Amino acid sequence: MTDKSLYIREERDYRFAYGGFFIRLIAYLIDSLVIGSIFAIIRAYVDLDLSFFSFSLDSLIRILITLSYFFLMTLLTEGRTLGKMLTGLRVVSLTGEKLSLSQIFLREVCGRYVQNKILILYIFVGFTPKKQSVFDILLDTTVVKEEIFDSLYGDKI
Repeated sequence: MTDKSLYIREERDYRFAYGGFFIRLIAYLIDSLVIGSIFAIIRAYVDLDLSFFSFSLDSLIRILITLSYFFLMTLLTEGRTLGKMLTGLRVVSLTGEKLSLSQIFLREVCGRYVQNKILILYIFVGFTPKKQSVFDILLDTTVVKEEIFDSLYGDKI
């Protein structure tokens, strides 16, 4: 049984399907437009000019919307957000299994929060062999081009 699972892991070579830096950037920009639109709608109905300690309600709501959007979209659409759907990308686990709830939470909430605070971390995608961000490396995930992924591994998901 161990040999079979090792065989499956070796069989899944995603190198032809990795989503590179610029296509991921486009997907992120599309997602940012969606998040900005949601925030603008909320802001039109709610006064967000309050502040707590050194945090403004405006920035707290923006962070919550951003993290909730990425988490819920990735969870409910099996690794895709609106931006990823439009650019044909998908987050997958490199272990050959479906994304776990912990992978999604850590990648989309913790990872995105840290990387949005330290933007230079996004550059890792352009230089790693599997086109992974820092949190992708830590969580054994990556972003792939869905069409190529499906044609290579669609029957093995």
